[in-house]
Amino acid sequence: VRLLIVGPLLLDSRLSDFERFGKLVRAPFVPWQKLPEIIATTDVNLSPLNLNHRFVRAKSEIKFLEAAAAGVPTIATATEGFTEAVPHGAITYCRDAADGLGNNDNLDWFGSMQRLLDGDARRELAERAYLHTLEHGTEEAQAAHVAATFERITAVPRRGRGDTQQNTGRVWVN
Repeated sequence: VRLLIVGPLLLDSRLSDFERFGKLVRAPFVPWQKLPEIIATTDVNLSPLNLNHRFVRAKSEIKFLEAAAAGVPTIATATEGFTEAVPHGAITYCRDAADGLGNNDNLDWFGSMQRLLDGDARRELAERAYLHTLEHGTEEAQAAHVAATFERITAVPRRGRGDTQQNTGRVWVN
């Protein structure tokens, strides 16, 4: 088993031996258009691992959708974005990889990864993920939801949208 890290991710120095012995492999940052072919070369997608970092907490279920579309199952920490969008049967959820003190819950992650070493289990989860993505993650599947969201947004009074003299005193940070 090898861990593939794509992009400029800073890793703990304790992983250097794994990299030296070829168990941790790095690939350079790639444009998003190339990501599906890289994901498709893997057996399992891990995302996100440690919620103590803001960047990791911001990872959305798009990481699941990318892997599922490539036929790869996902093991993930049960973040709000993931659990709202992906039912348990299409993904394997684990406890946060590190608690607030930096102590890892390795057994939960290890058990999930060990189960997916079985090719049949991995293929079954990948198939459920793929079918969930086809049913819920496509433009066609999301069209009604997006239309309803835009209808709600356009129903909001136009204050503060630059077309009136009124100033709301608020700034949207996206």
